[in-house]
Amino acid sequence: MLKKVFIKFGDACNLNCSYCLQDRTANQTHKFDESFLQNISEETNKNVQFVLVGGEPLLWKDRIRKGIEIIKPKHEITIVTNGKLLTENDISYFNDMDVKVTISWDGHTSIIDRGYDALCEENIPKITNIKKLGLSSLITNKSFFLDKFEEIDRINHIRNEKGMDNILFGIKPTYVLIYTNNRLNKINQESLLLPLLVNKSPSIKKYVNE
Repeated sequence: MLKKVFIKFGDACNLNCSYCLQDRTANQTHKFDESFLQNISEETNKNVQFVLVGGEPLLWKDRIRKGIEIIKPKHEITIVTNGKLLTENDISYFNDMDVKVTISWDGHTSIIDRGYDALCEENIPKITNIKKLGLSSLITNKSFFLDKFEEIDRINHIRNEKGMDNILFGIKPTYVLIYTNNRLNKINQESLLLPLLVNKSPSIKKYVNE
């Protein structure tokens, strides 16, 4: 049974993350076929999760909104964004349409690794207004984020004071990218990384299924 559909709007991105595996010179915009998206939405079983990605998907805001209007209300929608182009108007729209907004964030190394920190103090009031807020992080030797979970606790406290739910965040077994001397190695997060994280940071336990 189909559970998840990824819709990629293009390869272009407004950031230049140091560890990104995508072609940074790519500036391709993929064809947006409304009838094709309509057919997928109608023919798939109910409550399939549609994930809107790029590049940076908010470079195509008009297409994003058109896609959301086609897919909703039959299916769940998540947009994965670096957050730099996210406006109060966008947040209001995503809240009204019950869209989950997952922001990619690398902790306090974000400025160094990405040139932008979506959760800097200036952005916190705006970001914490997102009704369905998720965070996505990549662990590399340039971005090892034991401090991220303490930051998540802080943001959840702010959201709780506003009467909002906690951040939608989780760790699940996957492969983590580790860069060593320009070589790409993979380690299994389930067998090696999770025990390390849980032992080093007690607050992580709240986000890891037993």
